[in-house]
Formats: sequence, structure tokens, C-alpha cells
Amino acid sequence: DLNKRLLGTYLALKAYHQDNRELPTTLQTLVPEYLEKVPEDNFHPTFAPLNYNAENKILYSVGANGTDQDGKATPINEIFSTDWEEDKIKEFDDIIFKLDFPIVEKPRSLALPLE
Repeated sequence: DLNKRLLGTYLALKAYHQDNRELPTTLQTLVPEYLEKVPEDNFHPTFAPLNYNAENKILYSVGANGTDQDGKATPINEIFSTDWEEDKIKEFDDIIFKLDFPIVEKPRSLALPLE
């Protein structure tokens, strides 16, 4: 399912970022160490791989309308507003994950130096 594919890829990108202190240039860079393969976007008409833009720091699916809008997204509060109707989902843009990962310093060893 798409949610698992997006979340799994997001977590692989986060792990790569933690290990390398930068995002990869392509999702293929994550294979095979972080991902078995680049996941498909099951909203894409031809099941193309999920979209990734390292420069803009986003991972995204084309969404229910099946059209790649280069990571343009509708704010979540608009999608789930009180007047939301199920049929309106086709109107929404891409489904995105923003990739603003902080660089976390690795902990220093707590071992005392040997004399």
C-alpha cells in the first residue's frame, strides 16, 4: 500500500541522511543497503517509482489524480476540513513528505582513556 511505501522510503532517506550527513542524489542510491528496491507509486498511471527531489527535499506520490505536479501539495488542513467529501480527493495535488532532517551528532564514547 502507498502509505507503507512512502513511509518506508522516508525512513530509508532519514537513515541515509543520518549515516552520511546529506540526502542521496537519487532514490536508487538507497538500494540495496536501505531499500530492497525503489518503491512504485500505485497512484501513477504506469506505476512509476515514487518521486524524489533532493534539491527541494521532498519525497512524493502523484496522488489520486494521477498527475505529477512536481511536488505541489494541498495543505492537509484543506484536505480534512469539515466540509470535505470523499469525491473531492481526486482534486488534490501530490502527496508529499518534507525531508528536513536535522543532523544529529553521534554520541561520544563514555569509555575512559587507558593509561
